[in-house]
Amino acid sequence: MLSAATLLLSGNITVALASLLRAILLARLLTLEDFGIAATFSIAMNAMTMAFGFSLGQLAIQAREGAGARMQAGLQGLQAIIGGMLCVAVLTLAAPYADLMGTSEVASAYRWLALVPLCVGLVHFDLFRQQRRNHFGTFAAYTSLPVLVSLIAIWPLFVALGDWRVMPAALIIQAVTALALSHLRSHRRYRLTFDPTVVRRGLLFGAPLLGNAALVFAIFTGDRIIVAAAFDPGVLAWFSAAFMLTLMPANLALRTLNSLSLPRLSRDAAAGRDPAQAIRETCRNYALTAALLAVAITLIGGPVLRIAFGPAYAQAVPILTLLAVMQALRCARGAVDVLALSRARTGIILRMSVIRAIVIPLAAFAVLHFELALPWLIGAGIGGEVAAFLLGLTLLHRRLALPMSGAIAPALGLSVTLLASMMVTYHPVLAVTPAMRALPTLTLLAALLIPKLTVGLRPRRGVRP
Repeated sequence: MLSAATLLLSGNITVALASLLRAILLARLLTLEDFGIAATFSIAMNAMTMAFGFSLGQLAIQAREGAGARMQAGLQGLQAIIGGMLCVAVLTLAAPYADLMGTSEVASAYRWLALVPLCVGLVHFDLFRQQRRNHFGTFAAYTSLPVLVSLIAIWPLFVALGDWRVMPAALIIQAVTALALSHLRSHRRYRLTFDPTVVRRGLLFGAPLLGNAALVFAIFTGDRIIVAAAFDPGVLAWFSAAFMLTLMPANLALRTLNSLSLPRLSRDAAAGRDPAQAIRETCRNYALTAALLAVAITLIGGPVLRIAFGPAYAQAVPILTLLAVMQALRCARGAVDVLALSRARTGIILRMSVIRAIVIPLAAFAVLHFELALPWLIGAGIGGEVAAFLLGLTLLHRRLALPMSGAIAPALGLSVTLLASMMVTYHPVLAVTPAMRALPTLTLLAALLIPKLTVGLRPRRGVRP
């Protein structure tokens, strides 16, 4: 498992760093206007990624018969259908999207992005089947190498094209490389079938996840839309930089933890094993990772931001800790996500995202109507994450009769660490006392020593359908 963790972590680090370097390189090569146009292609790419939120690959890992050739061919057939539909959607919506973005002159270029969902729709699902046996090499290559190839292609593309067209070309190269790798590293012959049973199961499994993906996309985009509407473009610029700096490590941690945890939890659920130990370990791993994220950003986030983005972005330093707390809570909530996913109860994930998304319009009204400062917007996001996390724990206990007492100690340890991080940043005395900068680290170490609590929620008999 250690080698698998190392492989996944190194692959996810490669993806995160390559994506960041690609954005920095584009910003240095392109004019400001061209970089803005390039950013609209990135937004469109994120929307297409969200549209593949059915997560059929996760079903291939979770389902008991997911390793079977019939199930794999059926899922590949459904994925191809979804990719074809999205391809048509991109061709149809290219012009309206260009009008919305104020880039009508490049509408034809958006149509080229239809190649991306076409490639994703034809991906070989053997890379997911191999994960069932803890073989993560193909998956790590599939996620990391295409981003590296697109990064390497930036300079030759700029020499050849010289403007914003570098971005869509790099995205298409990334999609084609991923498709090729999935087939080159496969062990089973690629087949497409239309199996009504598999289609029905895939849609039932994936529909809540698609809704969740749409909500998450709206959440991340909504914050920046509110900032753009309530503040000047300069504020939006440094807010986006700080948001990216906290979001990247959180996504990196979540992808790694999810890839490691889901196969084991799915096997335990299928075998009917006692889930108490697995729940305790899962919650501890996610909470510890979340606490480390918050402490690291609190201590070194400011210098990293200044070095990476320059002194003009130093105004974002005061909000870094708040953003880190919000992302840490989202990371901790990932434990609930993976526990629900391992039992194919994706509706729980959707309900948590609904609670988190409700905060967006409320925060927009408050910030725009009462002219509240930026920390209030982030504070609303923190409140939404806490509410979603508590709802998820409650649903796991009530709907699935899971013993969630193992989540209490990790949650307490994380809460203490996050509170310490905010105190050393915003408390009028502690924030100006150099020795107090060690407080978050000390509380993190203390949290690891919190004894396991044995008094908790009593599991119910049976599972509510």
